[in-house]
Amino acid sequence: MLAGANLSHARLTSARLTDANLQGATLNRAILFGAQLDGAELHDASLVGANLAQASFRGANLSGADLREANLVGATFTHATLTGVRLEGAFLHDIIVCDPVAAAALGKRVRC
Repeated sequence: MLAGANLSHARLTSARLTDANLQGATLNRAILFGAQLDGAELHDASLVGANLAQASFRGANLSGADLREANLVGATFTHATLTGVRLEGAFLHDIIVCDPVAAAALGKRVRC
């Protein structure tokens, strides 16, 4: 079980965490470049300063997640739940988000 785990500074490049339960987990400054987090439960997870560039969050639940200062360049958020996500200082260039509600939560336009 990874729910509530402290994985700060972990190196998880290209990790396959599809459908993983990471609810309330701490992944501050973790390296998850290119990770597959499709369908993952990240509700209330802390990913402050994490490198999530090119990561996939298709269908993931990021409600209440803290992504301040995270690198999300090129990440995919298709059908992701982003209610209450914190994004201050996050890098959101070239993200893919098809859902209008998720796009609004990210302050971005729909891009599929």
